[in-house]
Amino acid sequence: MSYLSRELHDHVGHTLLNMQLIIENRKLDNPEEYKNLMPFESLLNEAGDQLRQLSRSLNQEYLSRLSFQEAINKEMERLSEFSTMEVKYIPGTVKYGSLDRDQLLMSYRIFQEIINNIIRHSQASSFTVRSNNQDYLLKVEDNGKGFHTEQILASGKASGLRNIMKRAALAGLELDIQSAEGRGTTITLSMPKTIQNEQ
Repeated sequence: MSYLSRELHDHVGHTLLNMQLIIENRKLDNPEEYKNLMPFESLLNEAGDQLRQLSRSLNQEYLSRLSFQEAINKEMERLSEFSTMEVKYIPGTVKYGSLDRDQLLMSYRIFQEIINNIIRHSQASSFTVRSNNQDYLLKVEDNGKGFHTEQILASGKASGLRNIMKRAALAGLELDIQSAEGRGTTITLSMPKTIQNEQ
């Protein structure tokens, strides 16, 4: 993820910068085209901003300096700015002190995978993210088309869902998926009950 973050920042970012320079030179050489070039310049600036935010969300070193809630909040701010869906983040107040940095980072990657699945497959118009509550670390609810979990897993077309399940298992966390066709999906990530009761 960190490697991908650097590649995006260095190479794609450099390409966008070159495009901006070409437009700047075109404006200087052809002042009469100034107004026509402004929309392209605006789109390039927007693409650059989105690229920087995306690059940060993939960078493990950057994420290690943020709390779980701060990382989610920054990603939700990016999504609310660039997504056509209505997005909402409701942070809780519970601190999961027994989770180490690797588990928190894995939880954030699970969050990203869930959001990616919503954007690509759910046909939702809105989704809500909750975190750091008494009963769960993360809960994501969407109002999309939903699915039959067992059928999707058996179909061989559920790579995103399998990634979420695999990451949760690796992090030693419990994952609950509730979905029904036409009724949206709710995915909850929580501590194992035995550990939860000790906190």
